Amino acid sequence: MTPFEHHIRILSQHQQIFLNSCCASGMEMILKLHDKMLPDLHEIQERYKGQHDSVGFGKLADLEPHVHASDSHLQFADFFRETTAEAQAGRFPIFSTRITYPHPQGGEFLGPHHVFVCIWDGSRVHYISRSLDGYLIAFQDLHQFVAKLRVLDSSISSFHTVRYTC
Repeated sequence: MTPFEHHIRILSQHQQIFLNSCCASGMEMILKLHDKMLPDLHEIQERYKGQHDSVGFGKLADLEPHVHASDSHLQFADFFRETTAEAQAGRFPIFSTRITYPHPQGGEFLGPHHVFVCIWDGSRVHYISRSLDGYLIAFQDLHQFVAKLRVLDSSISSFHTVRYTC
C-alpha cells in the first residue's frame, strides 16, 4: 500500500459527526493522518459538540497538545504554492471553502463552508474531505472550482488555510 492509499484509507474511516464541527473534524483529520489519533475516534468533535463558531481553527489548535498551527487567509495563487509545498513536505494543510450545490431550477448555488485536507500522492496534491453523510469528497480540479466560485461570488479571493507542525 502506498502512503497515499494509506491516507485515503484513514480519511475513509473518518467522519464529521455534527453539522457545525468542521474545525474539530479538520483537526482530527490532521491527527489521524499523523497517527496521533485512531481513525474511528471523534474525541475533539465530541468535546466541542459542533461549536464551530466559538472554537475556530486557531483556538482549537491552541487547545490540542500535538498541534502547533497558524491560520490565515491565503490568496489563491499563494494557496496553491504554499499548500503544495506543505503537502510535499509530508504535512496535511487543511482549508475551508464554500461548496457548490445544484439548484433545483438549474445552475448552482453556494452552500456552507466545508473543511478539506491537502494530500500529496507523489506527483500532485489532492483536496479531500468527508461529507456529513459519509461520502468522500475530492476536487478533481481545484483551479476549475475556484473559477466557478468566482462566478458565483466575485468577492471570494482566498481560502482560510491552516498550516501546522504535528
